[in-house]
Order: sequence, then structure tokens, then C-alpha cells
Amino acid sequence: MIAYVRSSRYHPVERLKIILGLEPNMPYEDLPFSNMDLLYRHMFSTIPVENITMVLKILGLLTLKLGGDHSILPPWTPFEETDTIVAFLSLKLGDIERCLGALP
Repeated sequence: MIAYVRSSRYHPVERLKIILGLEPNMPYEDLPFSNMDLLYRHMFSTIPVENITMVLKILGLLTLKLGGDHSILPPWTPFEETDTIVAFLSLKLGDIERCLGALP
């Protein structure tokens, strides 16, 4: 992302505005997160199809918790604890490891 903002071909403030969503994106080839998109696309391509729904649920819970001051969950919600995620999603012990174990 820093490389995107620091590009000598563009004005850094304009590039930052694109990242923050204050201005529309440039053409597809010039998306600010294209390198991260490639990384995530590769990571998700390694997940077996039968696990993708559960992986998205688990990552969704972690994303809610990682929201910091803007989290919709109270600060005491311990979704970083495996046992809590297992209970919340009605999983069996080992399901999280089985689903996320394929991620590089």
C-alpha cells in the first residue's frame, strides 16, 4: 500500500484519497490493493470448497473483534479464544484447525 501511495507517477495525496475511498478508483490495473488481492486470492484458493463457508464465518468473527473502537461487539467479547468461536458457531473441537489448517 505504501508503494501505491509513493508511486512517482501519481500525486501521493490523490493516491491516499483513493485508498480511503474519498475518490473513485483508477482503472483496474491501478487498484491500490491489487498486490493484497493477489495474496488473498491465492490463500483462499487453497481452502477446500467444503470448508469455505466455515472459514468465512470464522474470519468474520475475528474481523468483528478486530474492529477496535469501531467494533460492533463489546470489548469483553473474547473471539480470539478458540473455545469461544467453537461454542458460538456450534462447532466440534478441531473444526477450526481443520478448516483454517489449509491456509498458507
